Amino acid sequence: MTAQTDFRKACGHYSGKQDVYHRPLILVAMALSVGIFVGGTWPGYQPQVAVAGCLTTVCIVHAWVRSRRSRMTPAFLLILLGYSLISPWLPVDFPAEHISHYTDSHRWHIEGKVTEVLPVRHGRTRLIMRVTQLRDGNRTRSVTGQIRLTVSGELPDIVQGDRLAFKSRIRSFRNFKNPGGFDYRRHMAFQQVFGSAFVVTDRLQIVAHDATPGDSLLSKYRVQARTVIEQLPDIHAQAIMKALLIGDRQTVTPDLRRMFNRSGVGHLLAISGLHIGILGGLVFWIFHQGLNRFTFILERGWGRRGATVMSMGTILFYAILAGLSPATQRALIMVLAFMTTYFVHKEGDTLNFLALAAILMLLWYPPALFSISFQLSFAAVFWIILGLSARKVDPALIVNWRSLLGGRVKTFAQVTFWATVGTLPLAMHYFQEVSLIGLLANCLLVPLVGFFVLPVGLFSLFILPVNEYLAGHGIQMAGWGLSQALQVLQVIDGFNGVAVETFVPSSLEIACYYGLLGLVALRQLIRPARWVVLGLLTVLVADGLYWGYERFWHRDLRVTVLDVGQGSAALAEFPGGKTMLIDGGGYTNNRFFDVGERIVAPFLRYRKIMQIDTIVLSHPSSDHMNGLVYILAHFSPKTLLWTGDRVPTESFQGFFYEVVHSGVKVPAFIEMERRMNVSGVMVEVLHPPAVSIRKNHNLSGKEYNNNSIVLKLTMGACGILFPGDVETIAEEELVECCQAELSSRVLVAPHHGSRTSSSMGFLKAVRPEIIIISAGWQNRFGFPHTSVLERYKTLAAQVYRTDCSGAVSLRTYGRKWLVKTP
Repeated sequence: MTAQTDFRKACGHYSGKQDVYHRPLILVAMALSVGIFVGGTWPGYQPQVAVAGCLTTVCIVHAWVRSRRSRMTPAFLLILLGYSLISPWLPVDFPAEHISHYTDSHRWHIEGKVTEVLPVRHGRTRLIMRVTQLRDGNRTRSVTGQIRLTVSGELPDIVQGDRLAFKSRIRSFRNFKNPGGFDYRRHMAFQQVFGSAFVVTDRLQIVAHDATPGDSLLSKYRVQARTVIEQLPDIHAQAIMKALLIGDRQTVTPDLRRMFNRSGVGHLLAISGLHIGILGGLVFWIFHQGLNRFTFILERGWGRRGATVMSMGTILFYAILAGLSPATQRALIMVLAFMTTYFVHKEGDTLNFLALAAILMLLWYPPALFSISFQLSFAAVFWIILGLSARKVDPALIVNWRSLLGGRVKTFAQVTFWATVGTLPLAMHYFQEVSLIGLLANCLLVPLVGFFVLPVGLFSLFILPVNEYLAGHGIQMAGWGLSQALQVLQVIDGFNGVAVETFVPSSLEIACYYGLLGLVALRQLIRPARWVVLGLLTVLVADGLYWGYERFWHRDLRVTVLDVGQGSAALAEFPGGKTMLIDGGGYTNNRFFDVGERIVAPFLRYRKIMQIDTIVLSHPSSDHMNGLVYILAHFSPKTLLWTGDRVPTESFQGFFYEVVHSGVKVPAFIEMERRMNVSGVMVEVLHPPAVSIRKNHNLSGKEYNNNSIVLKLTMGACGILFPGDVETIAEEELVECCQAELSSRVLVAPHHGSRTSSSMGFLKAVRPEIIIISAGWQNRFGFPHTSVLERYKTLAAQVYRTDCSGAVSLRTYGRKWLVKTP
């Protein structure tokens, strides 16, 4: 038997004497996925796709009439079908009554119905709401579409189906348009949510409780379950138990979630295919063993089918109890598809039925292809199947319970290994962090949580309506097991270096990784052609050389002014690879949105930058400073340039804490070198004068704006000026003391285009050819001011705005600036 035949048989695709390998479901799943990916990436070509679909159908019919084989046209038709499936989720034109036409305008009196209650974050309740009515004065409009409502403050219990009324603006979702950035607008469109609103509890009115009887009954049962779980003495065990059993992650703290993620077991906090699969397999085994005790069932071969039906009922109950979140629904469909194979006696065809599960999920919810949970789940299962396909188990070696147990432990370790390496590049792409101890943590915690805590806890909730006393004791028992798991996790997390932060791999790098991993997985079954291995290695070497040039060998000066909303952040990459981050953007409170973690860091890792040489904080305003807190903690900066100004805010305290604990070198501003040559680029600190700085003095408002560091980078004839938030007073001082040095072809607009900055005297001294305004879309300050834009017009300078065009990238070898926007 050939190696190829061995592979087919190992994967369940061998049919005895016939050497046939034809599984159309795999090809169908691949074609649908390609179509959905293309449609989700380049939407808006539905008419052209419809024409192509008609022509393809004609070709297929013509081939069928002439009894000719048509291999490619059916696949092409499936690709077009995939495009058509995803198109309704990304509509180009909305009907006139759609909610998207009423965003980014004035305040509305809004009424609608709650369709989903999201987990509480930082004391704020979030709801998905289908808007039915907008009222403006005496005019009332009937509308369609969903928005996300954030409610601040203590809120009475609100369930799906409740009708709410409040007054608020509706804001559209906008992306931070940076290279490698996350498409948040598309992410929300896939959830059919097209706007967001905010209201405080006192101004929210519950119009009616319109929940269906089934929803009300389920809500009462979940409340009863939550009450029993909250009797556990360990609050962390309470939080995790609620997440495991009823899908309630509201009380899982960020620190607890971070500990799970760093240890590589973050998947335990979300109800996924792992939980449902373990539960389904365990329940199936129990029912199968029980039913086979009855002779009449055993004789008729009903044992497996009966156990399958009972297992399906159990996992369906679990999924409904957990709230049927989108991730839970996807996991349920995948597991049910696999269990169906046992019901119809189709054993061994695992890859084909994995494809069937993917097809069902994509037909039901096409955007699932773009979800992290879908990609991780299917990648893990696929590589487990492929990795174990070459394993050979000799039944003669299983002579006693010790060898049986040893075989099971070995199998579990192999499953964990292949799941880990199979999802590694996806984890790097989405999370930029890899746990070095994840294999050990999974081997220790998954059996304890999956085979003890989860079944005991779920059984306790199952009998809760019948016997609350017994259910309470069962929850206590499961809670004890969970406390043991937490202790193990705390020990693991206590070791240094349990996780490492990584760069973001490109699609090409991910493809090469999976190609090589496939060759390793099938090394005992097939011998690949040498040119395949050589080709993959050549591509990886070329990719490494490309990024080596991009990071360390380039000879030009590169500056990227990032889109960070209302704030300022810019990255300078000097010839030879040294880097300087000038401000980090930031919102008022990092708890709600950390610009450093969500925007600046992903961009740096996309650029394969894992360390910052120099950080410049122009002044301690939150929209320049708060994003630097995360950068200080995770990018090991060598030097921080800062005037020493302090402000009495909580945000500054967080920044100062990281400055102290990161070990970054902070030279005293009064002694700082004002002119530095960095790889042929002149770096000049033009303002404030060193004599004006008093150690650790507290400033406020305009004072520390005017005390901003004004930095100039010059390579050859090309200069770029970063003036921070200086206002007219500081601009006049700059013109008076260093007018000649101010001249720069590129100017980052002072104070985001405020009317208190960009005085004509200052602009005439700079004489910019390019002006970049870093500001947020429709920000509450009105930046950039119309009067400032008029001044810029008089200079005949090219104006770029991050709120309109996104990040602005510039390159120069010293003669002229090349500008690029997304």
